[in-house]
Amino acid sequence: MSVIGENPPPCVIVDGTGAQLDRVEPIVTKYGKTILRTLEKEPRWLSWDVLISIGSPTRSLSGELRVIQIGGQAIGAYVEESESSTRFHHLRRYVCPGHELVIPKGLSAARAEFVKRYLIPALPSNPFERDVFQRPTLATAADWTPLLENMDGHAIAVIYRPPAGGAREVWYLPGQAIGALDPVLHLAFEEWNAQDPKRFPSSPKWASDVRWMSVRQQEQIESVRAQIDAAREEIARLTDTITAGEVKLDDLQRDTEQSPQRRLLTDHDNSLVGAVLYALTTLGFVVVDLDKQVAEGEPKMGDLSVADDDWMAVVEVKGYTKGAKANDLLTVARHRRVYEKKYRDVQRMWYVANSFRIDSPDSRPGILDGSDEHIEDFAQDDGLAIDTRDLFDLLKQVESGILDPAAARETLKTQTGRFHLT
Repeated sequence: MSVIGENPPPCVIVDGTGAQLDRVEPIVTKYGKTILRTLEKEPRWLSWDVLISIGSPTRSLSGELRVIQIGGQAIGAYVEESESSTRFHHLRRYVCPGHELVIPKGLSAARAEFVKRYLIPALPSNPFERDVFQRPTLATAADWTPLLENMDGHAIAVIYRPPAGGAREVWYLPGQAIGALDPVLHLAFEEWNAQDPKRFPSSPKWASDVRWMSVRQQEQIESVRAQIDAAREEIARLTDTITAGEVKLDDLQRDTEQSPQRRLLTDHDNSLVGAVLYALTTLGFVVVDLDKQVAEGEPKMGDLSVADDDWMAVVEVKGYTKGAKANDLLTVARHRRVYEKKYRDVQRMWYVANSFRIDSPDSRPGILDGSDEHIEDFAQDDGLAIDTRDLFDLLKQVESGILDPAAARETLKTQTGRFHLT
């Protein structure tokens, strides 16, 4: 059959808004011999080979077009047939949390290079979420080829072959990837040339092949490509360094939360007693857990005894979500009398409290704030009330070398009333 007026292939339709068409048409003319701008009127679909759609097409398609789609509702549908009905399943985009990107295994070298060199740099690097597609249940692995996925295996960019909807093959890229249109056309037309050399009579590859460039052009292009590759390697190295550092930082923060120093500010009951024991031992005191010295049925003598040569104190440790309790001072005095009756006289009795422990240490009131009369009475009996924040700071000064352990012990031993870190 002799056809008169047939347009030279490949014949390409470009669809989108006016501004989008102005942007992409110069790129498309590098690959298509015949160009139709917009789908304002419905064409004879079988006369056209390719649709390049920026966003969703403005018309329903027919025929068997090869499609490059940048964003919008995905073209095509999968068909489920039964004896009583035929159902069409259209692809649905949905938002999935996560910024990570994964290049699937099994891509050809050319496809993988396109994704790495052009597609990924065109996308936001660290969004909270991305638009993705799940593989339709009716799609076979041969008809569904993700170019880029998220960590959950959902497609961000994909090549698929829908049985219905007027498309033989669709290359779908996210809307942000419009800047990658030139390289994706280059790759797609190269593949389509191998599939159908009659409709795609020349591969675009030779135009960018250094074989057909001057020596100077070849050297310039190879130099720039080397710089780009080196920059990508440096970005990958820095990304790996950042990732490893973030993992290490998370581990260190978890370790910090479990450290005895941090437990001075957060814990109560036995865990807080253990943290206070650690702190006082680090300061150089000889510390004994008194609960371990009390047999069943015997009266309590306090939580800890603290000694420095002949000097000794009995310690009561408390942790509260609210403020410390003034009545605890009477308990400390009672425990002191029990201890002295069983062992020996002591020089001091200490009340160590982690009050308002679930609040930020910066915003907590002082220990027994507003109970100055009780503190004065406690001081007359050689008592000292110690806020665990002050004990934390005192320990930190010793660990950093600002304060000598002996000087820290002396600061605690000589004070009564409410402890003040000087």
